[in-house]
Amino acid sequence: MRRYHQLTGALARHGGHRNLPADSPEATWLEGQHLAHHRGKLPAGKIALLEQAGIPVRRPDSWAAGYQALVAFKAGHGHLRVPDGHKTAGGFALSDWQRDQRVRRKAGRMTAGQVRLLDEAGFCWDPLAEAWNARYQEAVAWKQEHGHLDLPRKHPLKEWLSWQQKTCRQGRLPEDRARLLLDLGVLTRSGPDEETPGRGRNSSAISSPLKPRRQEEA
Repeated sequence: MRRYHQLTGALARHGGHRNLPADSPEATWLEGQHLAHHRGKLPAGKIALLEQAGIPVRRPDSWAAGYQALVAFKAGHGHLRVPDGHKTAGGFALSDWQRDQRVRRKAGRMTAGQVRLLDEAGFCWDPLAEAWNARYQEAVAWKQEHGHLDLPRKHPLKEWLSWQQKTCRQGRLPEDRARLLLDLGVLTRSGPDEETPGRGRNSSAISSPLKPRRQEEA
């Protein structure tokens, strides 16, 4: 403890560790403590004493900092749709941090605890899927309110539905999405032998009525 007390005395005289003379015995000893910590040989008790003296030993937990920034963003905005390039008042690149979490999860480099915390916060792991689901819910709400999907010309939702039809005809619409749109009446089958929308050989024959159907006369 003698060296530690010498260090605290030097810190008091020089006004903090940043002002310690580089050639002082205290600075040399402190450098050795950092080296021991880097090698994993500095006991937790000594780490605590150094940090109590105002010496930063452990690196800040960057993940925890990002998580706290994310929670603060949600508290302030009511959602987690962080704009591209967004930085906190302290300069933390929150939008970049969000992208990193998605990459890390796909690579299996996140702990179960980190995933759980982000799930509980409502973190979006797949922004493209979230955007698709939001548009789909708009279509559902429109049909529930109006009874049809005959949208006004140049309506953003109508353009989105048209794109889904085109994607389906090209065989590029995932099966689960095609089924949702089929049930909604956006996609139809031209015959009883059609295969799964968007996947079958006859997907190009799928039609997409956007106007209310009229019942056939008896």
